[in-house]
Amino acid sequence: SLNAYSTAKCRKGALLKVLFESGGVGYSDCHVWPELGDLPLEDHLRLLASGSSTSLIHCALELAQIDADFRKQKRNALNDSSPPLSHYLINDLASCSLNLIESIISQNYTHVKIKMGRDIERESALLRDFFVGTNLRLRLDFNEICSLSSFYKFLKSFESHQKQFDFIEDP
Repeated sequence: SLNAYSTAKCRKGALLKVLFESGGVGYSDCHVWPELGDLPLEDHLRLLASGSSTSLIHCALELAQIDADFRKQKRNALNDSSPPLSHYLINDLASCSLNLIESIISQNYTHVKIKMGRDIERESALLRDFFVGTNLRLRLDFNEICSLSSFYKFLKSFESHQKQFDFIEDP
């Protein structure tokens, strides 16, 4: 199961080990999001055991096949490519510095994801100090920690800078 710093329930999932007829073995996961319409995990596993499938199981089996192919060739799937540049992650805004921001920019990042909500007033000031005026787009992740009133206050305080926000996750 997975869980962030939120009050949300742990997410249920399963690690699948798939033995293919070709003799290969591959691994993948089946991790459900019922709030996005997924069936419960037990239903996916029951259908898989009976030889039926769901779109989630279908994707998991495809990934397991890809994993099995790489394992058969004794190759690491991640060695042959470099992951795309997505965003720079800042887990603790209080540990941020101007040197870090310059380093992020010099590494050609265009987006920064920042874990937020533990001390919203202090974090708001740090966001202004470090990011307002830069070309970095911000992805703010509150992990359901923030109260509704403090989130609205936060949004209001950044009214003129909201275009810099790429998205705001789980306020």
